[in-house]
Amino acid sequence: MTADLGRPELTGEVWARRIAVGRQIVERYPATRISFLSGSFLDGFATPTSDLDIFVLVDNGAEVASAGSASFDADGRRIDIDYADDVTVDTEVWTVDSIVSIATELEKIDLANWNAAGGIEGIKLTVAHRLRIGEPLTGAKEFAALRDLFDWPRLSTVIRNRCLAAYNSLADDAIGAIKSGDGMTSVLMSRDALGAAADALTAAFGHTNAKSKWRWRKFGVLGLTEDAESYRRAEFTTGDTDAAMIASSKARLRLASEFAVKASARP
Repeated sequence: MTADLGRPELTGEVWARRIAVGRQIVERYPATRISFLSGSFLDGFATPTSDLDIFVLVDNGAEVASAGSASFDADGRRIDIDYADDVTVDTEVWTVDSIVSIATELEKIDLANWNAAGGIEGIKLTVAHRLRIGEPLTGAKEFAALRDLFDWPRLSTVIRNRCLAAYNSLADDAIGAIKSGDGMTSVLMSRDALGAAADALTAAFGHTNAKSKWRWRKFGVLGLTEDAESYRRAEFTTGDTDAAMIASSKARLRLASEFAVKASARP
């Protein structure tokens, strides 16, 4: 369960400028042990105005002064926000040990139990993916060693299982709305159920970006063109009456079930 994530060719003037900006930003953090670029730019999903994401990894106890125009703490790391080279730069400061602990936590998850995948915080899955696609700025050898600690097929399976567990719950809610004749709620919940099943499917094919906003792009990267078209039709077919909305919700749930079965069948 691995995938070529379709990372763009890291060449040309734009890439050279991003590397230069990244290195300039990292110089503001003298305690840096490892640093790397990541985010949608490395996923191949970025637009010309997308944020530049930089990760600075330090040792436990290192004093790291804020180096951005704005800063805040969230989920065990600090984020500094600044503006450089006409783009917003988000710099996340983590400890090396906290990244190592994520690899350890992933290894302990029972893959046979979909609900077990819900025990790990989503931000940890996100930073693991960011590490997977990242490009080192400093500490390249340590960066490679850190990345080698992670089992990427296991990461995609954990994401798949989380999405399948979410699909089960959301599908139940959609069925309840259908049975009660609530057309609008059935549309909303069946869309959510289909989205979770679609995310499970892309994870099952090896994509480790867990963000639903990139769902359509992930279908494309993985070459799931027929599934993408089925998803598009189901997502945007609703109707104006309760009867029409319920009919569209039933069709949406049928497709969600197909996606879930397909995802769960992947090794």
